[in-house]
Amino acid sequence: MANRIPPPILTVMAIAAVKICHMFVPNLSLNMNGLVLFSYLFFGLGIALLFWAGVLFKFNKTTVNPFKPEKTSTVVNGGPYRISRNPMYLGMLLVLISTAFLWPNYLAFPIIIGFVAYMTAFQIKPEEVALLAQFGPEYQKYMTRVRRWI
Repeated sequence: MANRIPPPILTVMAIAAVKICHMFVPNLSLNMNGLVLFSYLFFGLGIALLFWAGVLFKFNKTTVNPFKPEKTSTVVNGGPYRISRNPMYLGMLLVLISTAFLWPNYLAFPIIIGFVAYMTAFQIKPEEVALLAQFGPEYQKYMTRVRRWI
């Protein structure tokens, strides 16, 4: 794998960056009163998606370790995996977006975009290569039916 930083740690780092921008670059903060409810909504959706996707992996007796895709025992394609090939990463993204509503700042946008770009390039694409090598046509067919993020 190209990424050696666990995705949850990357998410926490991005959340910290959003908070730091809000605290130390206040002239780029946005006045978006009333968006705290959106923060809670995105946070709740993100955590629920992470939990649901993780439970499906456990139910299907396959690994949730992002650094060992070769230990995957099956292609999980039910539940949230019908709309996203990476619902765990999507859940992490929703949690990150929730912080942008909680601490609105123009610099949150490039942090979020950077998170998506980094995860795609260094985590998701290498996982896809490994899963294609392991599951071949089954995973290729899944890739044509379901988008990478949403």
